[in-house]
Amino acid sequence: MAPAALQGRGHRGLPRFTFKQSGADVSASVVLLEKREVPLSSAREDASYVFSVEMVERVGWELGNKVGRPTWRRDPSDGSEIVEDGEKILDEDLTRVLSRLKSSETSQFFPWLAHEAAETGEPGWAVPISRVLDDSMLTLDPKRHSEKFLSAQAAVKEREYFRLGDVLDIRPEVPVSKQKRSAAETYRYVEISDVGVGTYSWSEVRGWELPDRAKQMCEPGDIFVGSIWSSVRKWFMAGGDCSRVVVTNGFHRLRFKPGMESYRLDLAAGLCLETYCVQMRSLARGSDGLAEIHENDLLDVVLPG
Repeated sequence: MAPAALQGRGHRGLPRFTFKQSGADVSASVVLLEKREVPLSSAREDASYVFSVEMVERVGWELGNKVGRPTWRRDPSDGSEIVEDGEKILDEDLTRVLSRLKSSETSQFFPWLAHEAAETGEPGWAVPISRVLDDSMLTLDPKRHSEKFLSAQAAVKEREYFRLGDVLDIRPEVPVSKQKRSAAETYRYVEISDVGVGTYSWSEVRGWELPDRAKQMCEPGDIFVGSIWSSVRKWFMAGGDCSRVVVTNGFHRLRFKPGMESYRLDLAAGLCLETYCVQMRSLARGSDGLAEIHENDLLDVVLPG
């Protein structure tokens, strides 16, 4: 059905391995839609409503376990299982998420949501549908519309800040295969596991030993940042003699724009912040730990200036 014939009222992101028991090991989402009585000729005809976005972290059973044993809520002080009216309580936040949906601003546009009173009164998170319509890819990924992501960006923007795209350029990959390398020459190969928070090491290998994933030659002044969900904390700035340093794939290669080198310390400090990691994970397009952060999304990350 054409998107203009539907309007969204809610989006719930579920954790990875939620459906491991059935053989699926990726993240999943639940999208709640309502069919319009009269389809729109264009989704832009109605950009006035908001939709709810929530992230579910606990589903009430063991994630990644094919048996799917139930998980019970525990007292944080001693780990004992909590019992109410003689019954153990499942450790899940689906109930809370549904309650937040009913008490969110979304219910003003979909009145039937409020027919059942919210249990906690905790206000739910809602965002304008225009956020989706303004994205050329019409991305509905709940991570990038979540309260955690948008609140993190808003907190940075309350004070002086800068966009990565304002001070950095994406550097094209220089594939090792395009270099006239010698099979006998020694290279310093940097794997993902060799990179930490602002630090890196390498292993010395011969040219014939470099794996296919050895994708990028390094030059002094290059900045490498992790480009997949599971490695966004990893980054380093290259200096000194980099003539034989080769970096694996899984990193974006950046360089300061001319005249922007004064941001070096601000950038180094910002890349160490959890705020940076939250934005990067939220912008990863796709599910699971191999979701990639596109170059254009990376440049929209904001850091304190």
